[in-house]
Amino acid sequence: MSAKGAKMVLRLYIAGHSPNSVVALANLDWLRRAHFQDATVDIVDILREPERAMADRVITAPALFKVAPSPPRMLLGNLSDATKVLQGLGLTAHGAL
Repeated sequence: MSAKGAKMVLRLYIAGHSPNSVVALANLDWLRRAHFQDATVDIVDILREPERAMADRVITAPALFKVAPSPPRMLLGNLSDATKVLQGLGLTAHGAL
């Protein structure tokens, strides 16, 4: 499967129910529904699973890690700027890779 047809896999690192983590979850849900409905999203609470954060070298939360397709990318913050998030993930405004 080409990178263009590859399924997007995302991992959102949060820190429990901190305000920024709650906002990031809501923003990612909206972005996913609007731009990449078929993406697989894994939510990791770094307070409960610090070893997973260490494996991806995540030292702050919220952080969104694009696992696939390549290249991997990391975005920090509450994902409130949709345009920057889409650009950071390598997507256009219409969801194309």
